[in-house]
Amino acid sequence: MKATVLECEETAEGSGIFLLEFYLWEGHLKVKPGQFIALQPLNQLSVMRRPFSVYSVLSEIGDRIKILFRVVGPNTAAYAKLKLNDQIEIFGPRGNPIPLDPEVKSYILVGGGIGGAALMLLAKELGEKGKTVNFLLGVKEPSQIFGIDELKNTDCHLQIIAERNATHTGMVTDLLEESLAGDEGKSTIIACGPVVMLKLVAEMAAQSGNRCLVLLEEIMACGGVGSCKGCVVFGKDGTVRYVCQDGPAFDASWVDWERLMRRYRVTSLPRSENVANPLETTLVGQNGRTLKLAAPIMNASGCLDIGAIEKGWVNTIRAGALVTKAVTLGKRSGNEDPRVCEVAGGMLNSIGLANKGITRFLGEDLPEWLKFNLPVIVNISGFSVDNYGELAHQLASTGVAAIEINVSCPNVAHGGMVFGTNPRQTAKVVKAVRGAAPNIFLIVKLTPAAGIQIVKVAEAAVKAGADALSLINTVPGLAFDIHSGKARLGAGSGGLSGPAILPISLWMINQVFRANLGAPIIGVGGIQDGDSAMQAILAGASAIQVGTALFKNGKAMSDIHDFLPEMVSYHGAGHIRDLIGQGGF
Repeated sequence: MKATVLECEETAEGSGIFLLEFYLWEGHLKVKPGQFIALQPLNQLSVMRRPFSVYSVLSEIGDRIKILFRVVGPNTAAYAKLKLNDQIEIFGPRGNPIPLDPEVKSYILVGGGIGGAALMLLAKELGEKGKTVNFLLGVKEPSQIFGIDELKNTDCHLQIIAERNATHTGMVTDLLEESLAGDEGKSTIIACGPVVMLKLVAEMAAQSGNRCLVLLEEIMACGGVGSCKGCVVFGKDGTVRYVCQDGPAFDASWVDWERLMRRYRVTSLPRSENVANPLETTLVGQNGRTLKLAAPIMNASGCLDIGAIEKGWVNTIRAGALVTKAVTLGKRSGNEDPRVCEVAGGMLNSIGLANKGITRFLGEDLPEWLKFNLPVIVNISGFSVDNYGELAHQLASTGVAAIEINVSCPNVAHGGMVFGTNPRQTAKVVKAVRGAAPNIFLIVKLTPAAGIQIVKVAEAAVKAGADALSLINTVPGLAFDIHSGKARLGAGSGGLSGPAILPISLWMINQVFRANLGAPIIGVGGIQDGDSAMQAILAGASAIQVGTALFKNGKAMSDIHDFLPEMVSYHGAGHIRDLIGQGGF
């Protein structure tokens, strides 16, 4: 149903917690404690509605409601910007009311952070029924405290504790321990918050003999549609339930906590000695060949031009190396226009390897690339094995730091089959380049078109002489103009890049990493910020390349450079290499 925004305000400056009030002009909601509503996603890339507990119902007929949320991602950031009279679609109520035993007279409600908002309706209802209610709320810091006004006219006893910047600091479980000391198992405990906290509450309840219900709304995905089966909860008896259909409240004694907690386990990481530059990286290839980088960050081929650097449109000051656009033997004008179109989650491009050719590149462009005093990696493309060999021969003694072979090109001598989809064809290209440039550091850029053959193609490349592997190139894609009926690219299909291909990239990086081929991996594909770069490193990348993101954010490489040391510190590591391939399942 449609809802009109009446108010959206941060509860305290800098808290990151917002109170959002709606007026339902199409109807009303009969919401019971434990139920939730779902909001339409405002982020263009999102495909699932976002679930929120109802914080307060402000009218008897239920046409004015409030939710409380913390900004944690692009959707909640968008919700926080809603203004008076903005319209939004809401769905609900979803989920089941919290099952209460009418014989129980005393309750202890335990809220961890924003999870406490899910207990507010319950606290007021229990208070109105004459129950004894002790509401324990734990927050990170005092600015995140909420609920005082909501409960001031009830008999609920609200106790608040903050982890920092407060006179009395601690965890909400410290308050629970005090409450249970003289309770003798009489009170029912109902808790909502981070799953790690809920597990501890469940253990404390089991020790004290108190019945305990936990709200597992944190693991919901689709906003209560009930179709995705993503919010699974396993029981100790082997049964399976779902948060949106069977919950969100579950008896804590039924939950298989060991299984639920697997996703929260922290992997023990190797630790290097602390060094002055935790990002300085050396990619070690075969036969003593190396590529030294001040940081494991570079641009992806095709997404950076000399002029963009010179004019300051793209910041390369924190890059570890620069990668040129693809170079071919002869001049290429490229494909027909349109060559680029935006699609959901990225862009399709079909440039057609437009470039000056190797002769003019060596005379005009390479000197310009070298003047930036960063290692230069030249991407080469050919349409026959001999093409690649000749390109490598001409680059062998030019001072470039490495050659990156683009094997996503069609082999015109073999019916147009893409080199990189066939291990034998890939090996032939790599051997030709290695023979023409025996001492240069050689990177082979793999195509996702190899699919499940990706490891075999990677293995063939390494055996043929590759020092490192970069993956992945763009994913084949197609888009149509629905009015003209024509493809949106002049060449028909093209290559998809951008955030949409990150999961594909991560899977292929991880598959090749786990194959342990003895060659470092440069991750590329969908990397746009520190988060995605860190995911590629956890998947197995020793370095990363940033492509499409540079069109949107010229500081993307610098932003990633500033973010990665924070991750090194967060994980208690000494160097970024300690995190390579440490992503768990």
